Order: sequence, then structure tokens, then C-alpha cells
Amino acid sequence: MRKPTKIIGVFALLTVAYHFLSPQIESDTGGLLLTISSFLFAIFTGFFMSRQSERYSSIREFIADFDGGMTAIYRDFGHLSRDLQERAADIIRRHYEAIVKHRAWDWHFVHKSDTITSLHGVLDETATVDTSSTVRAQAVEGVRAALDRLQVVRKNMVTLHVERIPHFQWTLIYILAAILLTSISGIPSSIFGSVLKGAFGTSVLLILMLLHDFDGLKFFEGAIGTSSAKDILGILEGKK
Repeated sequence: MRKPTKIIGVFALLTVAYHFLSPQIESDTGGLLLTISSFLFAIFTGFFMSRQSERYSSIREFIADFDGGMTAIYRDFGHLSRDLQERAADIIRRHYEAIVKHRAWDWHFVHKSDTITSLHGVLDETATVDTSSTVRAQAVEGVRAALDRLQVVRKNMVTLHVERIPHFQWTLIYILAAILLTSISGIPSSIFGSVLKGAFGTSVLLILMLLHDFDGLKFFEGAIGTSSAKDILGILEGKK
């Protein structure tokens, strides 16, 4: 989230600029440009905001699916042996401690991770465990199925992570925003009118900033996935 002091600074700067540096634009031309650019800007930013919101929703669902799979793996190893469960717990703990430490749900996407590979290594050790009982056999199959599912979920999350607004469309949005800011500056106004124009210009810039944060998955970067990661760490510590 943007700091209020920075927003106030942008607002004050735009107000002063609109009051003293407004170019002369014919009222009819300025009004027409303002109407058209506002309409197009609202359509494009609204569409991309909606798309990025859907992207966030999908990511949250996949995070819940991934974390639920991790919990199931930990529980299933408990049916096999205490040693295997502790080894799995160490791997899972390292995975989520990194997420909590850096407050980044995508930490293991932008940095090398061997979490799933290491869990497969623990699964290989079940060959030395007596799995003649139904519960243990089902536990092994449960771990194997969960790991397979984790791989699919991870691929989906990676795909969503790299899905960004194309550069061409960003250029179009910037052009429309520039036309908007220039058009409103040409409208004659008093000091109060300059304040209103400054507020309008600040709103346009904030929309661009929010869209940029949405596109870069930075809008909720400190919250998305962190609460779930802490929940899993609580399970590993026996608190839940």
C-alpha cells in the first residue's frame, strides 16, 4: 500500500502545478478530450483491474490447495513412522519459514526450491517401512497422490505468477492517462478548482499505481499466503 504522506505530496504538487502551469486549451477541445479519454481510461483500467482481481482469487485458491496438500503429507507420514514425519516436517518448515520471513508467497517461485523433490526423497524411504497394514498402505498412497497434486498446483501458480499486462496495453493506458491529466489542466479554474483538479490528477495516478501493484502481485504481497503459512507452522509445532 502507498504511504499517505506520499499521496498527500503528489496531491499538493499537482494542485500547485495545475494552478500555475495550466496550458491554454480551447474549452470545447479540452472538454471533448477529457470525455473521450475518461471513458476509454475507465474501460481499460476497469477491465484490467477485474482481470487481476480474478488472478488474485485463483492464486488464493491454489495457495489453499497447495498448503492443504502439505498438511496432508505431514499427517500421512505420521502413520508410517515418527522419523519420516520429522524429516518431512523439517522440509515443510524450511519452506514456510522462508515465506513468513520474506513475507512473499512466491518466494519459492523466484528462488530455487527443492521442497517437492526432498519430500519425494522422504517418500522413497517408505520402502523400508512395513506397509502391510491398510492404514500404512493408504498413507503411502496418500503422500504419493498429494505430491503429484502439489506439482500440478505449483505449475498453475507459476503460470499465474508470470501472467502480466502486455507492454503495448500498458503504453495505451499511459497515453490515456497523460491525455486525461493534460486535458483537465487546460480547464480554467480558481484556487479551489485547482485543488479539485489536483485531487482528480492524484486519483488517476493512484489508479495507475494500484494497477501496477496488481500486475506485479505486490498489492497484498505481505498478506497473501502468509497467514496460511503461519497456520502450517503452528501445526508442525503441535499448536494446532
